[in-house]
Amino acid sequence: MNDMTLPSLLPDAESVDYDPFGGGAEVERVVPSSQAQREVWLADRLSTQASLAYNEAVRLRLRGALDIGALQQALDALVARHDSLRTSFSSDGLELLVAQAQPVMLEVHDLQSLSPEAREARLAEAFEVVVKTPFPLDSGPLYRAALFTFAPDDHVLVQSAHHAVCDGWSWSVLNRDLGRLYACATGQASAPAAAPSYADYVLWEQEEAQSADMQAHIQYWVSRFSGSSLPVLELPLDRKRAKVRTFTSRRVDHVLDRQLVDALRKFGARRGTSLYAVMLAGFATLMHRLSEQDDLVVGIAAAGQLASEMHELVGHCVNLLPLRFSVDGNQAFEQLACKCGDTLLDAFEHQSLTYGSLLQKLAISRDPSRLPLVSVLFNIDQDANAAPPPFGGLCVETASIPRVAENFELFVNGTPVPAGMQLEAQYNSDLYDEATVARWLRMYEQLLRHAVEASDCPVAQLNLLSQADRQALGRLQPPATPLPQPALMHAAFAAQARLHPQRFAMKDQDRRWTYAELDQQTNQLAHAMRARGIGRGHRVGICLERGADMMVGILATLKCGAAYVPLDPAFPQARLDFYAQDAALGLLLTHDPVKTAPQDWCADASSRVMNLDGIDASEWPSTPLPSDPALDPQAEDAAYVIYTSGSTGKPKGVVVPHRAAANFLESMRKAPGLSADDKLAAVTTLSFDMSVPELHLPLAVGAELVMVPRDVAMDGMRLRQMIEDEGITVLQATPGRWRLLLDAEWRGSRGFRGWIGAESVPAGLSIELLARCGELWNLYGPTETTVWSTLWKMDRQAIESRGVAIGTPMDNTTVWILDRNMQPCPVGVPGEICIGGAGVTLGYHDRPELTAERFVVSDVGGEPDLIYRTGDRGRWRNDGLLEHLGRFDFQVKVRGYRIELGEIEARCNEVPGVARSVVVVREDQPDDVRLVAYLSLSTPQAFDAAALDRHLRATLPQYMVPQHVVPLDALPLLPNGKIDRKALPAPAETRSPARGERVAPANDRERAVLQQMEEVLNLPGLSAADDFFALGGHSLLAARLVTLLGKRFELTIPLVTVFEAPTAQRMAEAIDALARAGTSPNAAIEHRPERDSAPLTPMQERIVFIEQLYPGRSIYNAPSGHRLIGQLDVASFEAAFRDMVARQSALRTTFTAAQDGTLVQRVARKLEFEFPLIDLGDIPAPQREQALAVRMQEIADQPIDIARGPLFHVALFRLGPQEHAFAFVPHHLVWDGWSFDLYQKELSALYLARVGGQASGLPEVSISMADYACWLQDWMASPQYDSQLAFWKRRFSAARPAKALGTDMPRQAGMTGTGAMHPLRVDAATTERLQALARRLDVTLSMLTLSVFALMMSDAVGSEAVVVANPVRGRESPGLETTMGFFNNVMPLPFDIDRQQTFAAFCGRVKAQMLEAMRHQQIPFERLVAEPEFQRHVVGGGVYQGLFSFQDARERPTSFCGLEHQQIHLLQRGATDDLSLWVMEKPTGLEGAVNFNADIFLPETGLAFRERFLELLDVVAKHADMPVGQVLQAADSPHGARLRQLSAQAPAAPQAKAQQADQDADSMTLLLPEQARLAQVWASLLGLDVNDIHPTDNFFDLGGDSLTAMRAVARAQEVLGLRVEPRRYVFESLAQLAVPAPETEAVKVAAPAPAPVAVDTRPSSGLFGRVMSAFGKK
Repeated sequence: MNDMTLPSLLPDAESVDYDPFGGGAEVERVVPSSQAQREVWLADRLSTQASLAYNEAVRLRLRGALDIGALQQALDALVARHDSLRTSFSSDGLELLVAQAQPVMLEVHDLQSLSPEAREARLAEAFEVVVKTPFPLDSGPLYRAALFTFAPDDHVLVQSAHHAVCDGWSWSVLNRDLGRLYACATGQASAPAAAPSYADYVLWEQEEAQSADMQAHIQYWVSRFSGSSLPVLELPLDRKRAKVRTFTSRRVDHVLDRQLVDALRKFGARRGTSLYAVMLAGFATLMHRLSEQDDLVVGIAAAGQLASEMHELVGHCVNLLPLRFSVDGNQAFEQLACKCGDTLLDAFEHQSLTYGSLLQKLAISRDPSRLPLVSVLFNIDQDANAAPPPFGGLCVETASIPRVAENFELFVNGTPVPAGMQLEAQYNSDLYDEATVARWLRMYEQLLRHAVEASDCPVAQLNLLSQADRQALGRLQPPATPLPQPALMHAAFAAQARLHPQRFAMKDQDRRWTYAELDQQTNQLAHAMRARGIGRGHRVGICLERGADMMVGILATLKCGAAYVPLDPAFPQARLDFYAQDAALGLLLTHDPVKTAPQDWCADASSRVMNLDGIDASEWPSTPLPSDPALDPQAEDAAYVIYTSGSTGKPKGVVVPHRAAANFLESMRKAPGLSADDKLAAVTTLSFDMSVPELHLPLAVGAELVMVPRDVAMDGMRLRQMIEDEGITVLQATPGRWRLLLDAEWRGSRGFRGWIGAESVPAGLSIELLARCGELWNLYGPTETTVWSTLWKMDRQAIESRGVAIGTPMDNTTVWILDRNMQPCPVGVPGEICIGGAGVTLGYHDRPELTAERFVVSDVGGEPDLIYRTGDRGRWRNDGLLEHLGRFDFQVKVRGYRIELGEIEARCNEVPGVARSVVVVREDQPDDVRLVAYLSLSTPQAFDAAALDRHLRATLPQYMVPQHVVPLDALPLLPNGKIDRKALPAPAETRSPARGERVAPANDRERAVLQQMEEVLNLPGLSAADDFFALGGHSLLAARLVTLLGKRFELTIPLVTVFEAPTAQRMAEAIDALARAGTSPNAAIEHRPERDSAPLTPMQERIVFIEQLYPGRSIYNAPSGHRLIGQLDVASFEAAFRDMVARQSALRTTFTAAQDGTLVQRVARKLEFEFPLIDLGDIPAPQREQALAVRMQEIADQPIDIARGPLFHVALFRLGPQEHAFAFVPHHLVWDGWSFDLYQKELSALYLARVGGQASGLPEVSISMADYACWLQDWMASPQYDSQLAFWKRRFSAARPAKALGTDMPRQAGMTGTGAMHPLRVDAATTERLQALARRLDVTLSMLTLSVFALMMSDAVGSEAVVVANPVRGRESPGLETTMGFFNNVMPLPFDIDRQQTFAAFCGRVKAQMLEAMRHQQIPFERLVAEPEFQRHVVGGGVYQGLFSFQDARERPTSFCGLEHQQIHLLQRGATDDLSLWVMEKPTGLEGAVNFNADIFLPETGLAFRERFLELLDVVAKHADMPVGQVLQAADSPHGARLRQLSAQAPAAPQAKAQQADQDADSMTLLLPEQARLAQVWASLLGLDVNDIHPTDNFFDLGGDSLTAMRAVARAQEVLGLRVEPRRYVFESLAQLAVPAPETEAVKVAAPAPAPVAVDTRPSSGLFGRVMSAFGKK
């Protein structure tokens, strides 16, 4: 017996010796493990936490004179008796190693000297250590025991064992046997009979598995879980579920008193069922009420000891039985209890099939965040009616010890206690709060009590709330506050006009109104309207664009006593006509330009139109209307009627009284709060009730309202600019509009306050906004309760831990969460959000049935009150905040608009050929919410997809038109006949109706082409007549397609082929023609794995030359940043990155000189580099993001040594346990845009392979960048090269030279090469319009936007001739698809703009020119500019005036390494061009930026380029058939004027310097011979007269650029033998660069000028910075 102190059992695990076998017992025998044990063994190895979920521990309180020696003997005998307690597992888990019996080392801890409180505390610590100490399955022991002495007659025995050798049944056997064996050791009883061996059980199990009955067991269970989708129990969570399942657990206990337990037992007995069945029925009812699911699965434990008739067996014999229940809320509880009894009997009858075996036979999609099929377990201990085990005269209390880890989300176990039955709820504490689970247990007791009292009560009506819980709900409602008087919507504005008449009230465009001016104008219009008979009870339509007139019209209507009806001019004519007719408008306020204003809503409609253009305000008094009780508004009169989508297909008008509006404005004044010092920007359309606080609240408090034009509100960049320019302090917007601002890099300020609402707010968006706002408020409410009903001042910590809440009720507002029977739900339990109080409106105009359905009287608050049933699902959280959980019906919110899906379905069903439709909202990509209509066609031949589209656009607002229409043979149905929405296919998986019947390929060629199209587009089942581009193809995919087809047919297939022949039929014909013409492919690129060096490509030569000209810069760094959210295995991530470097030789490449001095690229076999992990987790959150931004940008800006390598920087940042950031910055010499796509794909695959311990499945990299460089060198000596070069020479010899683009600042010494950018964004709706236009014009979106850019540049340079550079991928060879490296090339495209030609025709010319150029895209740009045909362009305006790049990124993966991924934008500081514009098409629209050289352009000019481009896009989207000249005029603006001014500032030709020199002959000297020879080289390259070059001239001052400088260096070495370090060209003059000669005689250059060559001795003004012109001209 040991007298050990407690600390030996506590934290220092190494000091604890649990070995019960002493010095290591020998193996007695080896037996197979059971199937269930193998499943546990495998699960145990997942992680330490997973292992701890199998720690089982019990405590026995032994009161009386304990003989510790006898207890030791009893424990020894217990282990000897049960071989499972002496078992460990083989290394593969397939066998059990049973050790010989050895004495158990019983630790004894004497705590008698401690106080009672200290003893309990030390015991609790010991319990924690017991459940936190893993059991080693492969070495044992798997059973432990310790004794704690409180007093001579008071002890606690703690036993623990691994679940793999001891299940719940076994603990009862062990405790009973231990009592018997103790009695035997003390001489009070004889030894019990031998216990069964676990080996016998394994043998029995094997026989069962091979028996004839097993097939019946399999059929039973498989039939229970038939169907396309199996239920997943979704209990309401307190915290977001992790992507990978966690095991952290705690336990809550709750005692059911004996009286209730006896009543439940009798309840079951009277109905022929068991206590277990009754309590299981109650538990299923609780799960049904919590989850609101009718179809659910609850697991129960089945003891194999009973089935095998080995009742005294100890071991792992339990089997998990998944019971599937269909719980009908209308079913009586007693019926459910009987059904549960039958289900239990059937399940036990078929319990021989193990749970793991069942899972293997079911088609269950595995989710790493949860257990498959069963997430909740319920059990009643088998001895629930038994007395405590006898223990040799001692009094024994048995209890289990709570685990710290749990496999199930919730495991409720009922165990007997003297007071009745103790419910032990072990729960996942990462998902649920203790308060939540404790409440569930109270609810469980409450419903059981109600069921016993009223057995015929439907389960949906069983009471869940105790009196205390009901009172707690009442305390969540706010106290009543007095309503403002008079309770009128416009009263506060009128008061402000009297109190502060000279304060500014409103700004619209460039005009500001004081309160007095606005009040007077509204009074004048009110007089005019009253003269037309308008007063109380009338409704006035407001069909005006957002602006001052709209606001005047609203206020005048309210002053008249009428209600205003918003009519958005952007809505379809048919919808506005319906609004006007339904509202029975008494008057319509509008303008002439509003073409969609209602016209025929009633017989005398024309006489009810008041055109504000024709009103002379001076004719009417500016004083208030005289009081008239019959005409003036009252508190319960309607203030406005606003229409929302209707579920029956018919919009409904919500009638909002003055009382509700006045209460709303007064509550908003206090919180979120608005003061007279604020400026609020109104961005919302009048037809959306979010406009109410925007328009009325500022005027109610004396603040200034700033009207934001519709086009500005839809443009993040312009909205940002306006907010900053106007000094806006408050903005209310939907999540989508806030996202626009963030995309525009809006930075906010501490004094800025944001209000967000109208749809669910993503947590990530909230956190981003909180970093930019002093306050951020989330607002929630339906139109029927007056805009907003709840509000919450958002808190980052609460969002990160609990998610986004909608807060608490506003003043005089009550919010109740009610179930289907209109009874209150407990805190935490979801139900319908029902709203009462002063904000409840008057219902729906002229829709009494619908009003009665949604507006009901309830006494839920203790007194009868009118409440509105929102149809929204929500709950109260434990922190006292409301949470919105979606919709019960099929009403949704998309981009802030409330949409009844039924209305869209009704419109779809009106189209001939449509039998039935269902419309759903899909979010297949994060944050990309789309409406999808699924159609069941009655007569497919009568269905016209184009007619459907026209009908929907004519009858629905744009925001309600589905983005996808999917015809199906039949809509999938559930067994109950309802539509199975989960089975509806993703849109990409179905054929569009517009594509018609599928045309099968006619021959092998067509079949092969179609197969490649399907692969590239990832769309199966294509037709041979399907258009590649109509199905989502784009230039990048087209390039992939021709690459694959070229490889398959061994032909060189020009990219233009796809554009000219976009169907499989036509493409196959084109390929046949190429084959007949004998088109030969380029020579294959030879792959030599041993290749360790290669020449530079011309593209690389240029970059290396610029690096030498300008060393120590990061101009060609290509930074990328990634935020990775989720559980990242850092070691695997680093290993995966190193794997990628090992795969891709470009990342192991450096650039060094060969023996002959030429620069070559060298490939290292192995690359050593650091992979730093930087921990920022300890920095507080606000500072952490700033620190991350600084550190990542430092990495992006750090120069890369191209000679030493590696040619990349890399760093991983730890921000928290579930959040990391990754910076990867490669050098452009080894990297291009396509490489980024490869990198994300490869690194993800390699990481997941590392984590999963499997192969990555990536294809072998068959060609290296070095292989390509060698091939390209050979190709440039081939006939194909000559042919392509001839094409470009012809094109540029015929092209007119373009003017140089003017600059704000001259190119001069000291230029830094610094770049700057202005991001741009085009929203999804506008992008779709541009896509539709591109389809109409038969061009790609890339070609369309390039056309707009060319027009812009032509206008900016003031010349009809313009050259635009267009990058191409350069991956013509199929093998390069998987190779990282630098393969990009640039095509210079010359355009001659005819301003009389329509834009549509110009697009056609651009397409033709691009397609022709694509046939000749392999010629390196650097070689083109060496040709004479290009010299006049270089000398005049540069090879090109701007660069335009377009990339389709819609299919770029959104996840990275299986984790949630967010892009972190890092700045590229250098400018590689004077001006460039890049655009990426994403699912959310177009994104991009204007990049410019900040040394020569002001930021305002860069902004002007961006705005001008967007203006032109907008014009061509509306007027594509307009002549180009008119397009430029229609889009004219200050931005266009600014750019045109640049052309007047274009620099003079280089000859101007010589002309100036001739005028000052006194300062001229003659060239020395060596200078003259070098001058001739310069003159030939720059197109100058050699006599115009002087000794003090710098090459770049004469008009040189990086490309010609590179040629000058090479030509001078080749012709003159003069070798010059390239960077000297930046700083030195001709005289300094020329080799000095001993002769001093001045000479004249013989040709081409006969006159002496004079030299300007004055200092040159432009040296160092002239090199940066290379970035514009290459």
